Amino acid sequence: MENTLENKAKFFAQYWGQKVLVKDEHENCPVGHNLSFEFIENAYLELKPLSSITDEELVKIAQFYEPTAHNVKLDDGQILFDFIYGDQGASGAIEISDGYCLDWLRSNGFATEWMGLSVEDLVNYGWIKLKEN
Repeated sequence: MENTLENKAKFFAQYWGQKVLVKDEHENCPVGHNLSFEFIENAYLELKPLSSITDEELVKIAQFYEPTAHNVKLDDGQILFDFIYGDQGASGAIEISDGYCLDWLRSNGFATEWMGLSVEDLVNYGWIKLKEN
């Protein structure tokens, strides 16, 4: 994916309504109807790195897939968890790139890969800056 203003606007739209847009080093403002090329040319999104996700947030994601999820942890691009199946215990895994998981992360201000671009690519393009932990 090329580093163009059109692609940048498409990426920004993934965070619609969130106060993560920074323009000219001013306060964060919501992403919305301000996605004109002129406005976003020198703007970026200030997003949370995945490393800052809390245990409680991981549990919320896992419990969407399996309501009895517990012992939830993040490991190498997957959310691993245990759950109750009938009267037995079982284990499960969710890929971070899975639809609901990815949507949840974006809707909560986390930086995620997009259209083949890694988070590192997005930082290098200047489209995002990661918040400090």
